[in-house]
Amino acid sequence: EFENQNWTKEATNIYAPNLVRIMNHVNDLAHLCAMAVILPEKLADRQESLKRLLNLVKLLLECENYTSLSGILTGLNMAAVSRLKFTTNLTGKWNGLRKNLEQYQDPSNSFGHLRSAMSSAKDCIPFLGIALGDLV
Repeated sequence: EFENQNWTKEATNIYAPNLVRIMNHVNDLAHLCAMAVILPEKLADRQESLKRLLNLVKLLLECENYTSLSGILTGLNMAAVSRLKFTTNLTGKWNGLRKNLEQYQDPSNSFGHLRSAMSSAKDCIPFLGIALGDLV
């Protein structure tokens, strides 16, 4: 599927079905995480959801699963979540953890922080957005 850049062809579902499946999974994960933060009515419940997702991202980082890590962080950075100022205004270690984890989504230096982490990882699940972009 990586050969001849099959994911860029018109019939992507035919030429690169597994890559399409992974991309759809990441997009679904992002929307699921955004909804997990948005749906609870009480502020405390929304903040608890956000904290649980941040803990999950931390575990994914330890497991070197950069695909799922990027999917969850994408969901937490969606406009619908970002507009919830009281929800996203975490204190103490949570704010520091979120800022640390968001470095992996920083596009400066062509996602340099994420690239560095993936290249130094022994065995990892890479973020395909970067891997596919490098092949083009």
